[in-house]
Amino acid sequence: MALDLSGAYVHDRFTSFPNGSITTFVPLVDGGGRAGSSGNLAGNRLPYTPDFTATAGVTYEVPVADGGVMFNVNYAYEDGWYFGADNSNLKQPAFSTVNSQITWKIGNSAAEFDLWGKNLTDSAHATFVNYANNRCGYRDRILTPPRTFGIRVGYHM
Repeated sequence: MALDLSGAYVHDRFTSFPNGSITTFVPLVDGGGRAGSSGNLAGNRLPYTPDFTATAGVTYEVPVADGGVMFNVNYAYEDGWYFGADNSNLKQPAFSTVNSQITWKIGNSAAEFDLWGKNLTDSAHATFVNYANNRCGYRDRILTPPRTFGIRVGYHM
């Protein structure tokens, strides 16, 4: 059995950012959307950078008469991040994902079969957000793929 653990803490802050772009949300009674301005963003967090991340993985191999079966589960956590340097309320909240895989290695051959699942918690979190400072508040985002399953057949030479 193998156990993998990792974690990272990043204290990311702008030390100087005197004319950064600031997004201000306009109340709906005033037309809604977003308006742009500039200001000092020193002390703000860097975009797309979580303060804390952690991963844990377990792999367990069981010998069988004709090869071996390997079970693997991986867990990942991120505590969230901002999409812009102004640290407006456009923030990706904390999220977790779980991936798993079962591999059957056939005897002494180089053939193997995998059954895998990704994003088993079906976490719908953004990997990218593009927002415009406009009266309609247009925003485009890219989400991670939903829960997926698959089979892989491989032969290593």
